[in-house]
Amino acid sequence: MISSGQKNARRRAVKALHFIAALCEGLGVVVLFSMMGIIGADVIARYLFNSPISGAYELIEIMLALLVFLALPASVRFNSHITVDLVDGVRSVLFNRLSGLIVSVSSLAIFAVLTVELYVHASKLKSYGQVTNSLEIPLYLVGFLATFCCFICVLIILRGFVSSWRSKP
Repeated sequence: MISSGQKNARRRAVKALHFIAALCEGLGVVVLFSMMGIIGADVIARYLFNSPISGAYELIEIMLALLVFLALPASVRFNSHITVDLVDGVRSVLFNRLSGLIVSVSSLAIFAVLTVELYVHASKLKSYGQVTNSLEIPLYLVGFLATFCCFICVLIILRGFVSSWRSKP
C-alpha cells in the first residue's frame, strides 16, 4: 500500500517533470522566434545594405539543432509524434496494451541510448574545447542541452509506461 506521503511525492515529481517539459517547449518557442528574427534581419542587411550579419548562418545552424531537441519533450509528453496505424482493424484491449508496451519499450530504449551517446559526445566536445568557427560558441553546451532534453523524454516515457500499467483496462 502506498502512503499519502509517497503519493504526494509522486505527484510533485510528475508536476516537476511536466514543468520542465513545458519550460523546454517555451525555450523552443523563443529559439524559433529568434531564428526568424535573425534570418529576417540578415536578409534585410544583405540585400538593402549589402552587409550580411556575420555568423548568422552559424547561429541559425545551432539554433535549429536546439529547436529539434527542445521540442522533443513536449512531443513525447503530449504523444503528438507521427503514428501509422498498420493494423487498424484490430481493436482488442490485449492487442492495444501489447502494442503500447512495444512502442513504450522501444521508445525508452532509443531515447536512453541517445541520452548516453549525446552525453559521451558532449563530454568529448568539452574536453577538446570544440567551438564554432566564426562566433566561437562552445559546442558542448548544445550537446549537454540535447542530452538533458533526451533524458527528460526518458523520464516522461517511464512515467507514461508506469501509469498506463497501473490503470485498469
